[in-house]
Amino acid sequence: MSLYFEERIDEEKLEEPLNGKITFMRPFIFTLDEEDFHMFLKTRTFRTTHDVLSISWFMNLTDDDVAIGKEIAVLEDAFVPNCACFVSYKLFYDNDMRFGFYSSNRVAALWSAENPTAFITPDGFMTRFRDAKAERRIKKIVVFVEIILPTKFFNAPFKYLSPFKQLCHKYPTNMEKDFRFAFLKKSDYSIKCLDGKMPALKCVLNVTSRFMEKHFAETKDIELIVEHRIDVINLLIFYLHSGCFEMPKSFDFDFVERLLKAIDYFELVPQTMFRSSMRGILTSSMQDSLCKKFVEETCDFNDLLRWLSIALRISFFILGDMICTVIAEKYYFKWHQTFPENAQNNENQMFRDVFGSEHHFFIFRTFGIIDSIFNDTLLTKAILD
Repeated sequence: MSLYFEERIDEEKLEEPLNGKITFMRPFIFTLDEEDFHMFLKTRTFRTTHDVLSISWFMNLTDDDVAIGKEIAVLEDAFVPNCACFVSYKLFYDNDMRFGFYSSNRVAALWSAENPTAFITPDGFMTRFRDAKAERRIKKIVVFVEIILPTKFFNAPFKYLSPFKQLCHKYPTNMEKDFRFAFLKKSDYSIKCLDGKMPALKCVLNVTSRFMEKHFAETKDIELIVEHRIDVINLLIFYLHSGCFEMPKSFDFDFVERLLKAIDYFELVPQTMFRSSMRGILTSSMQDSLCKKFVEETCDFNDLLRWLSIALRISFFILGDMICTVIAEKYYFKWHQTFPENAQNNENQMFRDVFGSEHHFFIFRTFGIIDSIFNDTLLTKAILD
């Protein structure tokens, strides 16, 4: 709260956060050393963490302004235009912060013209700080940052992350009357599985599957025998013919792994300049389904390790980051007790079960994310409206 009457009036005019949002508050304390009285730039990172989502932010403090933004952000980032940011600061004569020199008002940071994915404080906001520093009258500055985000982002972040912007179409309500599924009644080829047979069209398979393109060049057969089961072949053939895909309402990790093996077997056509990768769209839809399933389940530590193992094995990083967030929030110390530094190797059976035997990048990334979420969130206070 400001010490100046005019600034308190301005504070009263600020809109209160709407319902359905979370306010994250983080103080930053800086001591002014001798070199800081000449060129001044301080940078810190922090996180806003809740439920299954953790967002990493940066805070830059200079003589002229305070800038706050996501560490990794793009113009179409859904989080950026839907959040608000407020900043205030206090100045102290002494290092022990017993004697206050000045307390600013709480102001709304504005979008930066130079960086549209970051907030910046208004012109003149840091004048008291700059003048007091130039006169060497202060020893400490405390900057208070507030980030306000909609709760929906934390309940289902996968809906707003860029890899999920292009997903497969859902199945039509009446599949029999949809022309995209006419091949089910009139086909010229079939895929024979261990437990069933699936009709298909040669022309479709030829342009969507590199494997089938090579196969058709070598044989005139009208049937392909595969070792996959019909439940995953059904979904794959539906997708190749219609662009529609849905995970079954009840599926397990075994089903996911079998479906991925079938996808790799058929070698879906790669990305071109005219359309996105068929495999990429399909696996994004799969990851979307797994993310939805994850937020609906109640997991203990062992369950989380199994989920993490699957996410790492098939490189579902959005799902993996959600799992890491829960581990950092609820089981951080148990995580390090389970995987101490001297047991982060293949001699540890549990470590091998989670990370496999040759995934050094996944090991480094996973431990780094969990530690970063825990450490960078420690001083950030979350207030649910």
